[in-house]
Amino acid sequence: MKRRQFLTQSTFATAGLLAGTKAFSTKGSEFPVVRPVPQNRKFRSEAVEDIIRQVRRSIKNPELGWMFENCFPNTLDTTVDF
Repeated sequence: MKRRQFLTQSTFATAGLLAGTKAFSTKGSEFPVVRPVPQNRKFRSEAVEDIIRQVRRSIKNPELGWMFENCFPNTLDTTVDF
């Protein structure tokens, strides 16, 4: 690998990492609730809601907890069909 190629690739990799951390940075702001209201959901289960609350409390990163709280039930809502 040539020096110029190494520097170019390293620069782009570093820029990508920094852009990624800034893109998901939400310091000082609240995470929006993006789930549909309960009456508009295709799948409802109090047991699932309990698990979501339990897992969210156990995740130390607030953003990851928010993502789980929204993505997990969205998966159920879009894949479960009666």
